[in-house]
Amino acid sequence: APSAPLPIAPPPRLPTDNMLSVNSQRFRLNYENSYIDPNLVKSVILWLTTDGGQTWSSYGEDADLVSPFPVQVEREGTYGFRIVYETTDGVMGRTPARGDQPDMWVRVDVTPPTVQLISAPYGRGADAGSLVINWRAEDFDIGARPVTILWGQTAEGPWTNIVTGHPNTGSYSWRVDNQTPE
Repeated sequence: APSAPLPIAPPPRLPTDNMLSVNSQRFRLNYENSYIDPNLVKSVILWLTTDGGQTWSSYGEDADLVSPFPVQVEREGTYGFRIVYETTDGVMGRTPARGDQPDMWVRVDVTPPTVQLISAPYGRGADAGSLVINWRAEDFDIGARPVTILWGQTAEGPWTNIVTGHPNTGSYSWRVDNQTPE
């Protein structure tokens, strides 16, 4: 009898609250050795996963055996890392296996967000007396409240905040008064 196809595993759920985000493919991972006498450390090996712990590969060894660990990745994405120590007397920590979760997560995002100002008409109805600022902003890792809107009398500034930490709703109603420049 033919064997049944293997079920396709759902994509791994990645944590979002404890993830380090960087905007460079080169970064330094801080790690802490609180279990082994530093004089007994023979090697510090960094393991990495790009699929939430389903597969692991050895990234390499930290040459100076001291945090931080310099890392360079080839592309944007989310990387999981685990440190494994080897001592001078041959004891080695357990290397990560399929399904193990990383000790640390890093999201590499080097593509800047795209932002487009669509319009800024004077409001009507409930928005009367306001300038309704409409935009479109997109990014791989945009966050929950990523929008800061500033105004300036010239393109060179100086710039003054209108709002900070606004959700990416695409619209903001800015109440104007007689102190607001034309």
